[in-house]
Amino acid sequence: MSRSRLLPLAALLAGLTLPGAPARADLMTTCAPDIQRFCSDVRNGRGRISACLASEMGSLGGACRGEVQQVMQSPLTPGYVRRALDPSFSAPLPASCVGPAKSLCPDIPAGQAQVFACLYARSDRAGKTCSDAATSTLKSR
Repeated sequence: MSRSRLLPLAALLAGLTLPGAPARADLMTTCAPDIQRFCSDVRNGRGRISACLASEMGSLGGACRGEVQQVMQSPLTPGYVRRALDPSFSAPLPASCVGPAKSLCPDIPAGQAQVFACLYARSDRAGKTCSDAATSTLKSR
């Protein structure tokens, strides 16, 4: 087999063995009922489903909660994102996020980690100004 044919195959095999790949598949399978219940309005990709689940951590089934906790502890998850997934995180909600939080995350108190996770999960609807301000808050803590 030529070298040019081996490179795509090697890349595919490397992607299948990444440490984060099985955890993501496990999360999507294990948490399917919770995703349907809490995150049906969230677009898949960029960790938005994980963030949505983290915003509902207290209401998740036990197996799903364990999968979300693995994502929270993964070295593949950026530090500032882990803050949004950490229930002990607390920070003032940026002014530009007050409106989006009220409409997109009405049951989550402002300033708690869960509201940051909820806004990230719905960042496509929260608006760029809110998303940038929330990210800045997470990165500065």
